[in-house]
Amino acid sequence: MENKVVSSMKMIPIVIVDYNTVERTEKYIDDAEKNIFPLKKTYIVVETGMDNELCRFEKMYYKLGEIKNIDYRIKFIKKYRTEKENAIYFIGLKENYGFAIANNIGACFAKKVLKEKMDILLFSNSDICFIEPIDLTYYSKLFVDNDSVAVIGPRVIGIDGKEQSPYRYIGLIKRWMLHFCIWPLDSVLHFLFTSSDKIRVDNTAAVYRVIGAFMLIRSEYFFEVNMFDENTFLYCEENILSERFMSKGYITLYDPTFVIIHEEGNATKQIYNNDKRSAQQLKSELYYYRKYKRYNKSLIKLTEQMSYMYFWKRKMLFRLLRKE
Repeated sequence: MENKVVSSMKMIPIVIVDYNTVERTEKYIDDAEKNIFPLKKTYIVVETGMDNELCRFEKMYYKLGEIKNIDYRIKFIKKYRTEKENAIYFIGLKENYGFAIANNIGACFAKKVLKEKMDILLFSNSDICFIEPIDLTYYSKLFVDNDSVAVIGPRVIGIDGKEQSPYRYIGLIKRWMLHFCIWPLDSVLHFLFTSSDKIRVDNTAAVYRVIGAFMLIRSEYFFEVNMFDENTFLYCEENILSERFMSKGYITLYDPTFVIIHEEGNATKQIYNNDKRSAQQLKSELYYYRKYKRYNKSLIKLTEQMSYMYFWKRKMLFRLLRKE
């Protein structure tokens, strides 16, 4: 296959899914203008929250007009321009369709607008802090040098200093069922087993998946595997995408050359409390285990039943603690 990724990277489409955090997205764009190179970029902000968030963009950026709709789920598309002449497309959705669908809408819009100029997509959260300039031509060369690479992720650290990427594959029993069985002793027995799929990698290496907060994807392969699975609302998007890529013989690459900070979960916390986030994560992961890892329905159903008891135990325990 002829490799179409070019090291010059004339256009960098950056897809950002926003949920009522436009102020933070503005800061991200301002920081990206200074820290992501090369300078020519296109920002595609997909807003899944309230319409009134748009008014901040009206004040901050030069408005260029409206764009014709390309998807029935889109309410409006408006175009703006940064001081460095980079385009910002603000896409307002009719409702919150979830992370996977919002990213797919942004990617499809990038493909339609940029056409042959687009070789790589950058999917990024807005709650990213840059501690050093990021040279995307470096990552472009990694794509050029290896036709099998579909995804590349940098080193991502949380505000607590802990590593947030990369990840290994971990099975359903270890991931959820053992956790449900021994909670709340899991923190004490962590030396016996862990339900975490996070691993430590110090050098460039092929991994199962990277964190989706900041990842570059070869656009040709992304559309070949039909993008993100739209059957998940939130969580597990990267696991499923890795499975789709692996089914075609493509790999995910972790490269720690550049480091970014991720202020994890700002938008998610607006939607869910801790237990609701865990329940949503479980729902998405059970779908992933059933469809992509071929776990039988009985084991999936048993895990669901165990989760009901787990969340009930948590609720009772925290209620007792509050009384004391």
